[in-house]
Amino acid sequence: MSDQKENQSGTPSKGNETKDEDRDAVLKAWHRTQIIYGYSQQKVKPKQGKEKERKEYEKKYLARYKEPKVKPKKLSNLKYDIDLGRLNLRKHFAPKRREYLAERKEYEKKYLARY
Repeated sequence: MSDQKENQSGTPSKGNETKDEDRDAVLKAWHRTQIIYGYSQQKVKPKQGKEKERKEYEKKYLARYKEPKVKPKKLSNLKYDIDLGRLNLRKHFAPKRREYLAERKEYEKKYLARY
C-alpha cells in the first residue's frame, strides 16, 4: 500500500505532506504577485502635515479658479448704422408690451380695490 492512511471509504486522507505542499504553493503564488505588482518595491512616502498640504492645494485652487476672466464687454448703447436686411420685431413689440403691462396694472389696482 501507499504511505498515506486510507479512510473507511478507501480514499487516501491528506497527511502533513499535502498541507505543506499547499502552503508552499500559496507562498509561491503570493511571492509571484509581489514581484508582478511591485508591492515589495514600493517605498513608504513621508507624510506631510495636513496644514501644509491644504495650503498648497488652496494656492493651486486659487491660481486656477480665482483669476479674473477677461470677457469682451458688450455695450448696450451701441447702434449700428449698417442695415443687414433683417426684420427687427423688437421695435414693434416693445410699445405693445408697455401698453399691455399698463392695462394690466390698472386692472390689478381695480381688482385689489374691490377687496
